[in-house]
Parts: sequence; C-alpha cells; structure tokens
Amino acid sequence: MKFAVAWVDPGLDADAVTPWPADASETATLAVGFHAGPGLLRWLAQARIGSLLLVARPAHHRALGYVANVVTGARREVLVATRTTSSGAVAALTHGVLLAGLDAEPSTKIAVFDAMMAAPWSGAWLRSVTAVDRPAPRMRQYLRSLFPGGPRFLVLNGPEPAIHAAGAPAPGAPTRGDLLVACDDPEVPEPLTAAFPGLQVVRLPVPAPIKPIYGSHGYEFVIVDRSLPAPPPAGMACRVCGQPRYHRACPFCHVVSPRSDLQ
Repeated sequence: MKFAVAWVDPGLDADAVTPWPADASETATLAVGFHAGPGLLRWLAQARIGSLLLVARPAHHRALGYVANVVTGARREVLVATRTTSSGAVAALTHGVLLAGLDAEPSTKIAVFDAMMAAPWSGAWLRSVTAVDRPAPRMRQYLRSLFPGGPRFLVLNGPEPAIHAAGAPAPGAPTRGDLLVACDDPEVPEPLTAAFPGLQVVRLPVPAPIKPIYGSHGYEFVIVDRSLPAPPPAGMACRVCGQPRYHRACPFCHVVSPRSDLQ
C-alpha cells in the first residue's frame, strides 16, 4: 500500500481530485477541493493508498479537517494525518513527490516531511502586493504595485518572510538546487529566475490558484536540492496503530503517550 500527499484548497472546484504533476500514479500526490470526499475515496481505492497526509494553508484548517473526517469515516483502514503550512501548494506537493523514494513507515515519512517543510525557500512572484498581509509590504512597495511595468515583486514565505523587488538576486538565496515554479505560461518570468541565479529552473503545472491567497496574478515557487533529511530518532511504537513515534501525539490516531515512550 502506498503513501499519498494531498493538498486541500478551497480555491479549486469543490469536487476536484487532480493528480499532480500531470500523472501522479507513481508519486501519489494530488490537489483536492473542499468537497472532494467521494472522488478522493475512489482515488484512494484505485491507487491502493494505505496512508494519506492532507496539507493545507492555516486559514483553510476547517476544510482540511472536513476532508480528513470524510476519509477516516469511510475508510478506517487508511491512516490519515494532517498538516498546515504557509509555504504553499508547490512546496508541499514537491516534497511529497520526494518522499516517494523513501522506503520507510508512514509516520517516518511524515517526520521527514516536517523536517523538509520547517523553513523551505518558497514563495511567489507577484504583479502586485497590495493585498498581501503577511509579510506586510512597505509603503513604497504598496505604491509601486499601483503602476504597471517593472520586474514586480518576490514574496518569500521562508526561511525569512519578506518582500523584495524581483529582478535582482534575493539576499542569502541558495546557489545550488532546483527552482521549481508552478507556471501556466510558456516561460517562467525572467525577473523571478534572476532572483535565484545559478539554479536549474523547472516549470511545473499549477496545482491551485494563488490569486485568492495573494490577491494578485503570479507564480508560486520552491527551491529544492532533492536530498532527504534523516528522520529524527523514533521512540516506542504507537500503542494504538503501531507506527513509530516522533512526537507524543501520534499523527494518525492522535493518542498522546507518556514522554517515556519517546526516550
């Protein structure tokens, strides 16, 4: 049975169940809408999924919980965990793809996912930042958004949230790795690639619309080096589902065990 990562996004059609990239039959990554329960259940059965990690933005935690409850109520044999992140769909799903090559228990994969998502270089290239509230734009950036032209803006969600003018190297940016951009244009905008010189640029399909999030047209990105961090030492197995434990609360059955179980 396989491990899957699904991005839950109310910006998608309510019943959307979309493998990502184009065919996630091997990597088991997909984007789903708020009311995608029936379609997601069919997909889980067809893809022979035994464990599922559902991920969404913090503002969408209710939609995330709704989808999780639908799956656990209908398919009790599937282990279901949830996570929230401000890093966006591209970061979450890309790291989900990388997990496909890890031969490990589902809870170990989630521990590795948590490590990769702790502070990834991710964000969005935007035409305007007037509707961005976190990180908050400076007054000159807000005013610049009101006029067309120019390289526009680079919004970094991590590791240090900030807004920079696109077109020049981003301060402290990685100089090795891949710049993965969800872009529906034939070419990734040059001001975005100029912010990360030396990186291999990979254009990917858009998993979910970002205008409802940022209030502007643009493209999400993440930088990856294709390496997987080592999982932290595991404690005793969960007393309910038997999965290796990395935190007191099991990510699947949510049972809280004594601290001694992690020693």
